[in-house]
Amino acid sequence: MTSVAIRVQKRRDTLRKAGLRLIQIWVTDTRTPGFDAECQR
Repeated sequence: MTSVAIRVQKRRDTLRKAGLRLIQIWVTDTRTPGFDAECQR
């Protein structure tokens, strides 16, 4: 593993020990054309 990957893993391990878990979600891309118009609607 690279040094960055090791640091990330250590950080994630620390957070897990604190009772947290990683959740990744997909969200709407606010940069897409028409996003502003859809929000106004």
